[in-house]
Amino acid sequence: MRLPLTFILLFKLNWGLPTDTVIQFQRSGVVGEVETVEQVLVNGAPLSSYGKDVSGIIRDVLLDNYSESFQQAFEIEENVTNTMTKNHTYHYLRVRECKLDGFRVVRLTDQLLVNGNDFLTLDRSTDTWTAEVPQALALKQLWDWDTERMRRERIQLHESCTELMKELTYSEPTTTGAGMSMLTVLAPLLACLAFIALVIASFLISKRQDPNGSGHPGGVLGSIVHYPQNVTETLQASQSGKGYQVL
Repeated sequence: MRLPLTFILLFKLNWGLPTDTVIQFQRSGVVGEVETVEQVLVNGAPLSSYGKDVSGIIRDVLLDNYSESFQQAFEIEENVTNTMTKNHTYHYLRVRECKLDGFRVVRLTDQLLVNGNDFLTLDRSTDTWTAEVPQALALKQLWDWDTERMRRERIQLHESCTELMKELTYSEPTTTGAGMSMLTVLAPLLACLAFIALVIASFLISKRQDPNGSGHPGGVLGSIVHYPQNVTETLQASQSGKGYQVL
């Protein structure tokens, strides 16, 4: 039963059937400061080097600067609601993620974390934000004021993920730190080597089980073909004959 499963796995590896891919666009910084750090992860591996086309796609997703709205919202929370500590440093991280099956986007998420804790989560059905903690209510109101902008950002993320996946698939082997293109090149070679090893193992097992050559013809591989019983009996009867017939 293991042999057919092995062939199925080798077929998938050789032909590169679609697998789930997770792309994350991350932007982090400190509230009140202009400098930010951008990073793109593909299945958890940083996207290290890329061409102009990929750079343009990433720039479209990470272009928005929300430092001003952060500062305004946190000042409201500090001065009006008193739910946040004054003169405290707040580190934020916005994570925009898409999960793809091949080139098809199956899930989109957009989250904001502050000091490592969930702060806001985008509701894709309404393009509004959900406050995960009371301190996030002021920023939620600012961002919910322009739902049309959030809708455009969601559509942009969807399109950018599809375009980026195509660029990474058909680009040079050095595109990503994960080595996606290199795996595509090595997959057929690994599949061929595994098949050759399987045939050799089948031959050795058949010789070890029956050194006189009786039993199912072809060893393990031949046993899967399920030769009819009369064929095996005929072969055994011919081997036990008294002599050769002269034609």
